[in-house]
Amino acid sequence: MYRKYIKATKKIEPEISLPATITSGVNESSAILFKVKAPPQIADSKIRRNQFDLIKFMLISTRNMKVLSINISEPQKVIFNGKELITSIYKKPVTKKVMVTSQGIEGDRQADLSVHGGYDKAVYGYSYNHYKLWGERLNKEFGEFGLVGENLTIDDFDENNINIGDRFQINDCILQVSQPRIPCYKIGIKMNSRDFPKMFSQSGLLGSYFRVIQEGNIEQGNEIQKIHSEENSMSLKDIASLLFVDVKNIDLMKKAVDIKSLTEEIKEKFRERLMKLGDFSSL
Repeated sequence: MYRKYIKATKKIEPEISLPATITSGVNESSAILFKVKAPPQIADSKIRRNQFDLIKFMLISTRNMKVLSINISEPQKVIFNGKELITSIYKKPVTKKVMVTSQGIEGDRQADLSVHGGYDKAVYGYSYNHYKLWGERLNKEFGEFGLVGENLTIDDFDENNINIGDRFQINDCILQVSQPRIPCYKIGIKMNSRDFPKMFSQSGLLGSYFRVIQEGNIEQGNEIQKIHSEENSMSLKDIASLLFVDVKNIDLMKKAVDIKSLTEEIKEKFRERLMKLGDFSSL
């Protein structure tokens, strides 16, 4: 974004002292002062007039995320409209260290393996920042972690800035972004809202499923460090938009099916849709 206009320097004129609240969670290598040189076209903008805001922005953008909660469950019976259902969406936090394997988190089991779990969807993560939005939309207060059945409640997981194929390290475990979630009707039961599945889908704030690239132990409070940014990819938000909003965008669907790290489940949905739209080039 502005990175190419920022040059690290030993001497800062004037020197700006950053408060601890800004540098908290920033890698030591990133926690340096920068001298900002704005490009000519924005020389008179607010960015130019306020070096501190831009420096703050750059440091925050490199801050590691954190695991606020690890949530697991066994399949359980619920009654909905007089019928008995089996679901694992009612996940509860655990405070102990847990092992993450290629098939998921220790102690967590899925009720329907046809749509949840497995190698490509071993772990599901969601942003705590989205809780407030859903509270406002549904006129409720949500305080407990595991709101939408996520395994990892993450403090600030931004689907706009995270791409398919990106890799993150949590302690000695490495996860890879594989696809956004495709919600089923059970999330509406969990949220006690018939309209929630559609609302959730169209928001694009679907969180992420992860593959487990390297098995390892994780625990509540661990930092989440981005260790690889996938090139020639698309963001989780973009893929979600193609699935539920921008459903006739042929060019972007063709781009999506070429993303190596995107799950075959999602690619197949796009291929089928492309055929219905008369495009057979991705077969």
